[in-house]
Amino acid sequence: MADRNKIKYPSAQTIQRLTQKLNEQGDITPKEADKIYSLFSEDAVKTIFNFGTPEYDRKLVQALEDWFCAVTEKIKAGERGNFIFTVHLDDNFYCKNMYQAVKVIDTLRERGAFEDLCNVIMLDEKFYPAFPFKNLFKKDDDTNTYKLQSPRAGMFYYPFKAGAGTYTISQIMKKFVPFAVSVLPGVLVNGLFGLIFNSEINTRTLWTLGITELKPRVLSSFLKHNHIPCIVAADTYSEEFLIFVEKDKAFIMKKALEVPFEKLVENALYNGVIDQKAARKLLNNNSLFKFPTQKFIDASVKYLDKVVQINMEWKKTREAVEKDNKWLEETM
Repeated sequence: MADRNKIKYPSAQTIQRLTQKLNEQGDITPKEADKIYSLFSEDAVKTIFNFGTPEYDRKLVQALEDWFCAVTEKIKAGERGNFIFTVHLDDNFYCKNMYQAVKVIDTLRERGAFEDLCNVIMLDEKFYPAFPFKNLFKKDDDTNTYKLQSPRAGMFYYPFKAGAGTYTISQIMKKFVPFAVSVLPGVLVNGLFGLIFNSEINTRTLWTLGITELKPRVLSSFLKHNHIPCIVAADTYSEEFLIFVEKDKAFIMKKALEVPFEKLVENALYNGVIDQKAARKLLNNNSLFKFPTQKFIDASVKYLDKVVQINMEWKKTREAVEKDNKWLEETM
């Protein structure tokens, strides 16, 4: 068993002092937040948080309860700060005696912003060099993406040190344009957002999971067809995720996402890709047996291309007219 003295966990007195500082000064430093968060290791859960072990530290657990009580009140008041970095977003991680630690997660999910709750980021290999803290990402060879996943709250704006500088994910993401993609009510994005980078269809799979599966697959194929790399950020407990694209691709992305899924179903029905029965099942998000998934995706991408092209031509025409009007005003 690990020696707690070597790990150097903060004491109950340290937590009490930081709780007092939070109440009196409104926040703590990132380094102090790191000290508190260091307690949420597998070793700590098995020892100092485990009531059945000799290492169980009742005073430290109580000090943490008081700390998270103070953090909960800050969140309820709409405040944000380095104290957010002390929250571990997996409520199963805490022992049963840490009620307030679970309560703060519930409060953060209710009152917090996406930046507080984002716990996974996947990025196209094209954008990997843009991130200074490359050691935090893991390569996924199946999708040619890089993935950063963390249960720590506030990952999106946590100050990461890299080389001689300090950077945040939000700082880097300002170079891109975000778009929210929602899933059906009651369906979490966990597992779905990854389909944005993997449009390949398993031909041995006989079932298709309705809109839940087809929506991200169509979007994935559309992005690949138009050579649009992206970054996906998500709170895996949410019902939407964000897709970030380069600014010069934002108009294409915007127009594609404006097309309701119902239009894609109508298009597939009109072109004989599916029949009325399949269309009804699809719109009800029923699973479909031997559904022509690839044909549906291909027809949908073609339809989206047509919609985007029309909008781009209209945009160019409007800009040309506005330019001519401006020229006339200047010469009159």
